[in-house]
Amino acid sequence: MNRFDWLKERRTGIGGSDVPGVLGISPYSTPYTVWADKIGLLPEKEYTEAMRQGTDLEAYVTRRFCEETGLKAHGKNQIIRNPNYPYALANIDRRIVGERAGLEVKTCSPFRLPDFEGDDYPPEYLAQCLHYLGVTDWDRWYLAVLILGTEFRVYKIERTDYISEIEDIQKQVNDFWTTYVIPKVSPPVDGTAATGAAIANIYNTAVDRSVELPELEQAFVEIAVLSEQQKELEQEKERHKQSIKLAMGENTRAECSCYVASWKPRKDGVRVFQIKEKRGA
Repeated sequence: MNRFDWLKERRTGIGGSDVPGVLGISPYSTPYTVWADKIGLLPEKEYTEAMRQGTDLEAYVTRRFCEETGLKAHGKNQIIRNPNYPYALANIDRRIVGERAGLEVKTCSPFRLPDFEGDDYPPEYLAQCLHYLGVTDWDRWYLAVLILGTEFRVYKIERTDYISEIEDIQKQVNDFWTTYVIPKVSPPVDGTAATGAAIANIYNTAVDRSVELPELEQAFVEIAVLSEQQKELEQEKERHKQSIKLAMGENTRAECSCYVASWKPRKDGVRVFQIKEKRGA
């Protein structure tokens, strides 16, 4: 497939990269943004530098995976469908030679290193691999992750360990498509930045007129109440910061059982206060 045909085809179903958004576990997309994309309300995503690096490094990560595991992996440049899951798509990175298995390749920022504590890895990566297992009906999926400049990790996900989760994902994909995409009824909004950006993108022009929204009066009321509560909470938060600063004095670091506070000067001499949770706390 060329890129134009691939972009057109991907709007005919839910692909692996869409699944975390549908499930509400993606840091970058939401049910609303996936819906708006599928019905054509949003422009094609800009091809960013991060995406370019991920594409260019895909061959490198695959090669490292083959070196570490002794397996062979070949590209499969097509969208896979399964008649049992008509609204699910799989555009996989690699197929493993000699196994009923696939490979998902990821590159990510070292800032995501806390997501890889022990044997853990981001839940959206697992959801994507389970989606592919559902569509292909294969036995396992490998996940190779390059944490840029930091670590290289390999995970093996066996189908038999996630039977119920795979079925649940495919049910949610089917329900999402039939409930929202086919009738073009938007899913509930969720207050996330991604949903807000999508709404701003869709309604980027304005008409100078007023509309009556009596059915949303409670929303107006809640905004006013929450705004007042936010002011009170910000003041209370600042009060606690001030008490910690007073106790720290000239010291740049303070800690308790679960948190660490830093109050360090910048180059301009202004001290910046931050609190972070201790790792493993």
